[in-house]
Order: sequence, then structure tokens, then C-alpha cells
Amino acid sequence: MVSQKTIVSTSTPTASQTPALRPSLTPSATAEVFACPPTVSVPTEALSPLRILYVNENTVWLWDEISRQKTALELPADAVAPHLSPDGRYIAFLSDGQVVSRPEKPLEAIPLRIFDRLENSMLEVGPFASRATHEMYPQAARVYLQLVWQTAAEGERVEALEVQVFAEAWGLGAGNTVGERFRVSLPDGQVETIAPDASSPVAGGEGAFTQNLPVISPDGRFEVFTHPQGVLMRDHQNGEEQVIALEPACPDPEVCYLTGDRAVIWRPDSSGFYTFAAKNAYFDQRAETNFFFVQTTPSIRVEKLTVIRANPWTFSFSPDIRFLAFLNQPDVDNAPPKMYNWVTLTLMDLEQNAQRRYTAGWVLRLPAWNPDSRRFLLTYSPFGGPNPIVKQLALGDVCRPPRELVSVPGQMIMETRWLDTERFLMWTAPQSGIPNRYIAGMYLYDLRSGDEPMEIDGLVQDYDQPYGMRREFVLLK
Repeated sequence: MVSQKTIVSTSTPTASQTPALRPSLTPSATAEVFACPPTVSVPTEALSPLRILYVNENTVWLWDEISRQKTALELPADAVAPHLSPDGRYIAFLSDGQVVSRPEKPLEAIPLRIFDRLENSMLEVGPFASRATHEMYPQAARVYLQLVWQTAAEGERVEALEVQVFAEAWGLGAGNTVGERFRVSLPDGQVETIAPDASSPVAGGEGAFTQNLPVISPDGRFEVFTHPQGVLMRDHQNGEEQVIALEPACPDPEVCYLTGDRAVIWRPDSSGFYTFAAKNAYFDQRAETNFFFVQTTPSIRVEKLTVIRANPWTFSFSPDIRFLAFLNQPDVDNAPPKMYNWVTLTLMDLEQNAQRRYTAGWVLRLPAWNPDSRRFLLTYSPFGGPNPIVKQLALGDVCRPPRELVSVPGQMIMETRWLDTERFLMWTAPQSGIPNRYIAGMYLYDLRSGDEPMEIDGLVQDYDQPYGMRREFVLLK
């Protein structure tokens, strides 16, 4: 038996200032930082040399940081489209000529093989029939497999591979185009069919928009769902359901623009969550997002922290959920042309409910927080106008101004990803333009030894191939 009650917010919101524009990314002129105690410093880890397993087109390579050399792993001669498991133990791959099924040239089935690096053994699973998916989605030009690794609940160990027979979307509004689904248990290779209506809950991390799925607290005690009045929270410990009433994102539809879905971001200790929804989802200073904190233990308390003048899709939370970064730019309908693409980054201390206008720049983005939850990477263009090129890189810090890092000449930045607190990878593309098939640079930065990148490889990227645009890698322990 589940009881239900309603919780309402009675707190007064804190006023939010619209960020002012800044002239450049020059640290001394732009950065507004949080005051950190003198004893607080960025921790330095004892880091082991890297061994990176990565995919380059149809080959799996092992790169060693000490020797700075790469070695190709031996796979069957007809192996194509390799996929790495998150723990690096398994490599799933397809067979040359049996990758894509087309209506005019259908494949009866698509075979799949899985190489176990630990046992040095090969599993042949499937083949997986494509006919049913072609019949479900006759407009799809291509049908192929999508692979989703599943890890055990207790950690990083991979226990299964979900195989989805996927029909390539043929236009906007095509929706979910997954046909049949299968679960391959590992390491035995047993295959079972997944029911069509089976789904998985949403983890309570960054960008967890609830839609119709629950967002689960880190300790597993609470589930949060959307509700017409706000959110509904289910407590598995005492069997209660509580409707938490929140101010509607848009009380008057005539003055709102693209009201978005509600998001829920849990604190790591499960003591509460932040929730927000856009009232006006502009990507400029007209944006308005109602931002709440809901305390769950020891009792329920709802506080409206502020109205943030930014679109929620620009929000980026630090790993410890202490800081929120968000982006904004001038009103694009009224700003002078020279200010187009001029973006301001604001930092918010969620515990203190305080904001700082950190810096600004052309097409400024925060692609990745450091695991230490204090530093972050920034990418931006050295110039504005209608065709800016994101080629500059800087290291930000909530306590210090940003510091520019050495970028790669003639390359624009596509992605960055932290490996630990001192090292990160960067992928680039040619600054002159991106054809359907091109070489993407893969670089390593080690902040302990300097600000310059070390080239690892040039990765083949191919828009026309179903697996041609992956940047897949695993750190081996």
C-alpha cells in the first residue's frame, strides 16, 4: 500500500542579475572567481603511465605513453567495425560485406563475433535477422546493429552486450527506429530476446530529463517522476509517494517560448536534488529557467533558488554537483551584428546560491569538467562573425582566471575528454573544412609537463559509414 501527500514551496527566490558582456578572454580583464581558502589547492595524483586501447576505422590499436608507440591488435582478416567494451576485455566486431542490410540488397542476417582478450577466445553470436526490422521500418535506407555494453551493478565489470537491430532514421520525426533487441550474456555468449516494451531507468546524473522515466537517487532509495503539479517522489524505504508542487515553468503560454522538459539532478549523497524547467528556452539573454532545490532528508523542504537567464541545454554541473556553469549571449534579435556568437560563461556555487560572471568569448563552450570538480576546459574562437572556428583551448578554475593552452595549428577542436585530474584527450578536424571522409587528430595533454599537446594518431572519420564517426577508446589498467 502506497500513501501519497503533497509538498509545496514557500521560500522566496533570490534575484538573478543578467550577466554583463566582457571584452575578451584575457584572464586579467574578465574572470570573476570564487574566493578559495589559501590552503585549498588542486590535488596532484600519483598517476600511472597511460595505455590506451582505441579504434581507428577497422583496426584496434594499443598506445603506450612511455614509448609513445602504438601496436595493432590481431583480429581476423575480415573483421570490421570493432567495438570495445568499457573494461577493455571484449572486442565485438562484424564481418566485411555483412555489415549493412538495404531494402534493395537485404541481408538475411548480420553475424557478430566477440573476442575475449582475457581468455584469448572467440565467441560467434547470432546471426541477427534483419527482415523483421525492414518490415517495421520500410522507409529506412539501411539496417544495421547497434551495440550497448552492460556492466554489473557492483562496478565496471562487463556482464552482457545488448544487440539492437537498428533502422536508420529517414527524416525528422522518425522517432525510435530500433527493431528487435537481444541480450548476449558474457563470457558464455548465450543469447536471449529482449521484450519490445523493456526499458531502463534514467541515472540521476547531469542532464537527467525525466520525461516518463524515473530518475533514481544515488543510494537507490528515491525515484522521481514528472507530475502535472511538479514532480512525484517515491520513497522505497517507507513506501510513500509525495507530490512536490513546483511553480509551473510557464503559467501563461502566450508569453513563453519552447518550454522544456523538467530535469532532476541528484546530489551525490542523496540528501536532495536540483530541478529546473525553462520558461523561455531562448539561447540568449531572454532565456528564463526556474531553478529549485528539493531537500529529501531528514525532511522534505523545497526552495526556489533563482531564475537563471540561460537555456538549460547550456547547463554543466561539476562532478560533485557543487558548481553549475551556464552560457548566455546577447539578444540575437536586437544585438549589433559584431556581437553575434559572443558568449558569456557564468559559474554558480549551488551551496552558497552565488553567481560569478567568469569569462566570455566567441562561441565559448565548457566541454568538460575536471574530476576534481574545480577545474574545467574551455573552447572558443579567436574571432566572431558568421563563420567562427573553434580552435582555441583554455583551462578554467572556479578559484582562478582561465589559462590558455597551446592549440594545434590548422585544426579546429571537436571534442575533449578528461582521463584523470591531470591528463585529457582532444580530437580535432581540419580547419579548412570537413569532407565526408577526413582524418581527425587525436592528442594527449598532460598538465604536469606543460600546456602543449602530444599527437597519438590520425583517426579516419567517414560520414557515409554507419560506424564511421566514432571516437572510441578504453584506458587499460
